[in-house]
Amino acid sequence: FAACRTCMVETVVDGKKELVYSCTHPVAEGMEINTATEETNRYNKACLEMLLVEHPLDCPICDKSGVCPLQDNTDLLKLYDGRFETQRRNEPSIKTNPIIEFYLNRCIMCGLCVRACDEIQGVQALDFHKRGMSVGIGTANDEPLDCEFCGQCITVCPTGALMDMTSEARGLAAMFTETHSTCSYCSWGCTVKLETKKGEVVRIEGDENYNIGINEGNLCAKGRFGHGIIHNDQRIENPLINVGGDFQEVSWDEALRTIADRMQATLNRSGPDSLAAIGSEKLTNEENFLLQKLFRDVLGSNQVNNLANIRAPYLNRFMLDCFDNGITSQPITKLQEADVVLVFNSDLPSEYPVGGNSVRFGTIFNNTDILIANPRRVVFESEAKVDVRLTYKHGSDVAVASRLSKIIIDNGLIDVNKAKSSIDNYDALVESLASYTAENTEKLTGLPDDVLTRAAESFARDADRFVLVGNDVLDTGEGEEVLNTLLNLCTLVNFGSTGSVSIYPPREHCNSQGVNDMGLTPEFLPGYKPGKVSRDLFETCKDGTIKFLYIAG
Repeated sequence: FAACRTCMVETVVDGKKELVYSCTHPVAEGMEINTATEETNRYNKACLEMLLVEHPLDCPICDKSGVCPLQDNTDLLKLYDGRFETQRRNEPSIKTNPIIEFYLNRCIMCGLCVRACDEIQGVQALDFHKRGMSVGIGTANDEPLDCEFCGQCITVCPTGALMDMTSEARGLAAMFTETHSTCSYCSWGCTVKLETKKGEVVRIEGDENYNIGINEGNLCAKGRFGHGIIHNDQRIENPLINVGGDFQEVSWDEALRTIADRMQATLNRSGPDSLAAIGSEKLTNEENFLLQKLFRDVLGSNQVNNLANIRAPYLNRFMLDCFDNGITSQPITKLQEADVVLVFNSDLPSEYPVGGNSVRFGTIFNNTDILIANPRRVVFESEAKVDVRLTYKHGSDVAVASRLSKIIIDNGLIDVNKAKSSIDNYDALVESLASYTAENTEKLTGLPDDVLTRAAESFARDADRFVLVGNDVLDTGEGEEVLNTLLNLCTLVNFGSTGSVSIYPPREHCNSQGVNDMGLTPEFLPGYKPGKVSRDLFETCKDGTIKFLYIAG
C-alpha cells in the first residue's frame, strides 16, 4: 500500500540495486536489504518532513505518544527543524457515534484503517475521500459510522487519529501500566492488553506482536470496549447473606466461615452424596481444579458438574472420539494457513469474530476455500475464490453432512481402499449413508446436488482442512448425531485423502474447554481419566438427595 511513503529501503538481488517500500515489497531468497543508506534516509526524511507540515504538535495528550511510529521516525532521522512552512489542519473532531472518535488533524493518510476494515473485517466502512490537500479518511457521504465497532481501526492507527471514546483516559503511553490477560467473552481465547492507571482499568488494547497470544492484535467489540463492567457502580464487591429474606452485606471471613460450617453440617447429617458443586466456564483452570478437588478429596462427593456439560454431556466424549479416530487438530493459530475451512452452523462474525478475521486472512494470502453450511443466510464477506454456501432447511444438519460423505465415497474423491483398511466398521458407515441419495437429500435439505458436490470436491482434495462447529448445533435436538456425522466425514478424508483435518467442537464461553479438562464433570476426572457416573444433578436436586449446592462463578 505504502501510502505514507516513509519506509523506503534499498534491496540488492543478483547485484541489482533497487529502492522499494519495505511494507509492500516481498522478501526473496538471497536478497540483501539496507535500511539506512544515505539515499533512503534522504527520501524518507523528505516524505516525513512533508507529513509534519500539517501534523499537530499535541503529543502530550495523544494516546499514541510514546508508541508512535511518526514520533519514532522523526527522532531517528533527526528531523527537528523542517524546511517548510507549517500549515496545521483545523478539522473538527467527529463524534457521530458513541465508540470511535475521528480526529483527522493527526491523520497521515497511511490507509491502515481502510485496509484493516476491508481486508481483516470485510466491512469496508472506511475509505479515502476527496483529493490532493483535501484528502481524508471517512465514511460514504460523511454518514455516521455504521459497522460492528470492532475497533480494529484504532489498533492499527499509528498516530492517534482514531480514538476510543469508551475511555476518558488520554495521554502518554508511559502513564499507563500494561498487563497481558485473556479475554473473558467467547471461547476463542484472545490475548488482551489491559491498560491501568491508579489501579483501575481504563482501556483495553490488542497486542500486535506475533509472539503473544493467538490473535495478533485482533479483537472484537466486546473484547475491546467491554471494560465498563469492571468498575461498574452496580457490581457486587462484598458477600451478601440472606437474613430473614433480606440480603445483608457481611465480611469475607464471616461468609467463608458460614459456608464451611454448613458444608460440614450437611456432610455429618446426610453424607457426602448430599453435597454438589457446579463449576464455571468463566473461572480459570486452577480455580476449577481446586473446586473439584475440594468436593472429591475433602468432602468425598463426586457430584460435580458444569453447565456446558449439563447442556451437552456428549461433547467430551466426541472430543475423545476424535482422538481415537486419529484426528489431532492443529493449533487454532494455523487457521489462517488452512486450504479449506468448513463453517458448520455458525455465524462466524458474530460467534467468533476474531476467527472470522483469520479465515479472511487465509482467503487473501493462502487462497483458502470457504464452505459455509447454515440454515440461516449468514453474512460473511471475504476474498475467497471458492466460496460455497450451503443454506439448508432447519433441522437437516445430519442430512447435509451425510450427503457430503456419500458424494466423497461414490465419486471416488478419496482412496476408498485406503480408507476401508484404516477405518473400523467402514462397511457399516457406507450402509448408513445409503438413504442419502441426491433426490432424498434435496427434499430434506433444499440443496441441489451440484452445490453439495462442489463442497465435497473442495473438502476431499489434498488440503489442510479446518472444521468450525457452531453452538447452534447444540440446540437442534440432535447435537450428538450431528457431531458424530461430521466426525464420520472428517475420518473419511483423514484416512482416504492427503493433508490434515482439524475439527473444533462448539464451546461457548471463555473457559468452556478448561472447566471440562479440569474434571468438573462426574464421569471424568482431571485429564479425562474415567470417573464415576452419577445421577442427573438437577434430578437429585428436585428429589431432595442434594442438600447443599455450591455454584461457582
